[in-house]
Amino acid sequence: MTSSEHTDLDGQEGRPDREQQPDQTHEHPGDPMHASSATELARDPSMTGLAPKVRLDEPDRAEHQDVAFSTTELRAARDEQAASTLNKPGVLLVEDSVEFAAIVRETLRRIKVDVFHAKDGRTATDYIRSNMPHLVLLDLNLPDMTGWSILEFIKSLYADRPESELPKVIVLTAYNDPANRLVGKLQEVFRFLVKTTTPLELQAVIREALAER
Repeated sequence: MTSSEHTDLDGQEGRPDREQQPDQTHEHPGDPMHASSATELARDPSMTGLAPKVRLDEPDRAEHQDVAFSTTELRAARDEQAASTLNKPGVLLVEDSVEFAAIVRETLRRIKVDVFHAKDGRTATDYIRSNMPHLVLLDLNLPDMTGWSILEFIKSLYADRPESELPKVIVLTAYNDPANRLVGKLQEVFRFLVKTTTPLELQAVIREALAER
């Protein structure tokens, strides 16, 4: 037996090594087991048929569905919150006392009414011009003008609109004198309240005023 020949496990004389071993460099198109480059196999193990092909640039399907579901829920929550905000009536509180304003805002927050606080007449008129509130809680004694001046501004601003579109005005003041009450009646304010009113009374009046819009 020559050095180029060998005996197989059956004891039969085998063919020369060159003839028995297939050409390892021969490529077979379409056969992933004979890829021309080990680098390609390392990059894509699925070419051997032993591992499923995985796209690293795409998340797992189940994980993707979870993310999509969470995004949908968040979007729905945002839409609901936006709709809720749009449906809330605009209420303006004109009050120079920050402490009393905080009490009023907390009282109305408990009945889910948002309030914008203006502590002077100029801030109040700017807000009314830009936002057209549904309801104005009006103090009479302000640093730069009287509450009655703000009421006149409201009426002049809405002069070309039906009376039903005017913001309702609730006077909320420390002055309980007959003269101011008479002016309030002549100016057709919705209600004249003194600052000693209870939170429950204030909430009831606010609900009544907003229910008429």
